[in-house]
Amino acid sequence: MSEPILAALWDLDGTLLDTEAIYLQVENETIRKYGGKGDVSTVAHKLLGTPGLDCAKFIVGHFCLDTSPEQYLATRDGVLVDKFTSTYFCEGALELVKLFASYGIRQSIATSSGKFLTQQKLSAHKSIVDTYIDYVICREDVTYGKPFPDIFLLAAKKMGVIPRNCVVLEDAPNGIIAAKRAGMRCVGVRNGLLTPEHYRDADWIVDSLQKWEAEDLLKRQSVVQSKPFE
Repeated sequence: MSEPILAALWDLDGTLLDTEAIYLQVENETIRKYGGKGDVSTVAHKLLGTPGLDCAKFIVGHFCLDTSPEQYLATRDGVLVDKFTSTYFCEGALELVKLFASYGIRQSIATSSGKFLTQQKLSAHKSIVDTYIDYVICREDVTYGKPFPDIFLLAAKKMGVIPRNCVVLEDAPNGIIAAKRAGMRCVGVRNGLLTPEHYRDADWIVDSLQKWEAEDLLKRQSVVQSKPFE
């Protein structure tokens, strides 16, 4: 029998909240502001799940922008702040949060975003976070971000759950790598900008969380756990 799932660790952008389109729009606007040409979606596979300053360094270099990574990031985040005050859950995400809770599974958010932007994104959903989420772990909370496993390991430690009893929900290749390095199972939620190859290491690959048959898995787990020892 595989180890039971006792905790779920949520990536934030593109997995729990539908923020990716906002990021793409603002990134492209900021790139043009500093004299760049092209579409950031062409390099999305290098950016998803990557900390902000690392993204900025890559974008400034790739698009040959007339600014520093720090200034690029400050300009971009200044626009994002207003847009993130109204965010929506990804398809199937809120339903899965509630399903996990009904089975007594603890939940935390583990995101590459900084604390300030994370607070902005979650501000419209405070009641959900307060009810269902134990901890919100952000980029500043660890020394190394994804694809290093630190952020997931810290979340598991705070919840008092060992890694093999955790499942990670992720849409980014870096996040999937981090989850597997942490010794956790992972659900890879397909991003339309990426290829199936980017998700090859995930334990489950789905087009949306609505299509992951989580309840069947949790029911089987509950049945096994309720059996008496022989």
